[in-house]
Amino acid sequence: MSIELDNQCFGDFLKKASPDRYLAIRHSRLLIFDPGETTGVAVFYGSNLVSTNQFKTKNRSTFHKQFQVLIKHYKPNFVLFEDYRVYGWKRNQHAWSDLHTPKIIGQIEALCGIHNLCYHSQMAFQAKQFCSDERLKEWGLYSIGLQHGRDAVRHGCYFLLFGKKGNPNEKPLAG
Repeated sequence: MSIELDNQCFGDFLKKASPDRYLAIRHSRLLIFDPGETTGVAVFYGSNLVSTNQFKTKNRSTFHKQFQVLIKHYKPNFVLFEDYRVYGWKRNQHAWSDLHTPKIIGQIEALCGIHNLCYHSQMAFQAKQFCSDERLKEWGLYSIGLQHGRDAVRHGCYFLLFGKKGNPNEKPLAG
C-alpha cells in the first residue's frame, strides 16, 4: 500500500526552523530507506513528502528490483538510509545470523555507486528521538499501518532539518 502525500505543514516548520536549509533543499529529490526484512521507503521533493511505502525484502533480490523501480520513477538526486550496528550487548542475538539488514545496506551503497547517486546513512536513534509519532501527526506525515514507512519518513525529516555536514560523499542537495 503506497500513500501519496503532498503536505506543506512540515515545509512550513522547516522554513521557520532553518530558512537556509529550506532553501538548500528546495530542488532535492530524496529517496529514503529503512532497511530490513520489511523495508520502509519515503520520497521527499524538497520539503514535501510525496510518497511513503514499505515492502517485504526477506528475499534480498526483491530489494534490488524495487530500488530500480524507485529510481526510475522518482529520479532521486540523493539517497538516505538507516545504518546498522552490532552493539556489544546484542552480540549473542547476532550469533550465526546472516546479518540481513547489513546486506541490504551493502546493496544500497553498491546501487548508489552504480547509478552515481550520493548517499548518507544515519542511526535509528537520531531520527526516532526527534521525529516522534506525535511530531509526524502534527506535520501531517503519519501513515497508519506503515511502521517501516514511517521510520523512513522520520529519517527524511531529521535529515532535511539537520543534514550532515562534512561528509565527503554528500553533494549539496540543491546540486
